Amino acid sequence: MNNKTRDMILVAPSVKIVPILTKEEFIYSIKIEEKLKGAL
Repeated sequence: MNNKTRDMILVAPSVKIVPILTKEEFIYSIKIEEKLKGAL
């Protein structure tokens, strides 16, 4: 995972950047976010 993707995932809650993502990337970032929340 490159830094840009990681930054986008970190900023994902502020949904303003979402249009930048493709649908697959968005779904992928949501899955990662859920895993991170589950790990906390």
